[in-house]
Amino acid sequence: MNVLLVFLFGMKGAQCEDDGEDDEDELLKNIDQLLLDAYISAYRHILNMLPTFKANIHQLEEDELERLVVVMGNGISEGHCNDSSSLKHAALNYVMKDFEQDTLTPPIPKSKMKSDRGFNHPVIARMLCPRALLDEFGEDAHFLLKLCNGLVQATDEDWASFLYEDGVFNPEAVDEGLFKGYFLVRVWRHIFTAPASALKKTPGPASGKKCNAEIHGMTRVTPRSIAYAAVQARFTLSTMEEWGELDGDFNQKRFFDNIVSLFEMDSKDPWAVETLAWWDKQVFVLQPSANVNSNSNASRATALSKLLEQRKKRAAAARWSYDAGHSFVSRLLPLHI
Repeated sequence: MNVLLVFLFGMKGAQCEDDGEDDEDELLKNIDQLLLDAYISAYRHILNMLPTFKANIHQLEEDELERLVVVMGNGISEGHCNDSSSLKHAALNYVMKDFEQDTLTPPIPKSKMKSDRGFNHPVIARMLCPRALLDEFGEDAHFLLKLCNGLVQATDEDWASFLYEDGVFNPEAVDEGLFKGYFLVRVWRHIFTAPASALKKTPGPASGKKCNAEIHGMTRVTPRSIAYAAVQARFTLSTMEEWGELDGDFNQKRFFDNIVSLFEMDSKDPWAVETLAWWDKQVFVLQPSANVNSNSNASRATALSKLLEQRKKRAAAARWSYDAGHSFVSRLLPLHI
């Protein structure tokens, strides 16, 4: 998403929303509402990620803000390219679920060209195949050819198989298992918790220098980070040599926006809440809050509470034994005087 347009339309739209005004501004009259909503959402996301910037943005002159936005846009583009370059070959190691036992067949050599990926590779083609059509992919010997020729469409609205938890798909609940694919998780970890963490069997970053998540203070997975990882994952698997919005019938920008909207259209939706909680457990070492500890421990007998109770009883028994013995001796003493 163009950062300059995010600030041009998103800032103005957010101001109108915050002031309770209708979109009467001349700048906003001719823009599609869905696109405006996306700009506003992106603008608010940037402010939430940069609280200091949020506090000072309205103090900037127009030319100062424009120069700053250009710098931000260049930085985002550079980071995007660095992620794509880093994933280009490394992500091939993430394709096989059991990476310790299985190898990618046929193998893909490290080369500058990506012509042997996408629907030109049987394993990757299966990952890019719409999940709703995966059974046909396995049953129809000519299905792969139909995908290659565009006779079967695989658009940004047809969720690819790599987005789903392995073996999970319910036509009556299409969001079941969505965005829980192992390849997607590995790509996310490669980007945000460092390449060395991508294939770790435990959550958390790899040891060494700070990862992107630590640098930017990320302690929870966000919908936009999932969407960004999904776009990078799809681009890596495709035959696209250079970044572009379109790959045949597949629109990369819409793909990102569609994923974000699923979460943000209703942030309290049970699926959205559960999916983000699932992601947090996959990639972060979560520290339970003090309230969670106190509430849960108050309602059950933990090993520590049992130990303390047993120790208290032993101490009480020892005191009783001493007091009883002392009293008995005290009663006997007068008899010997």
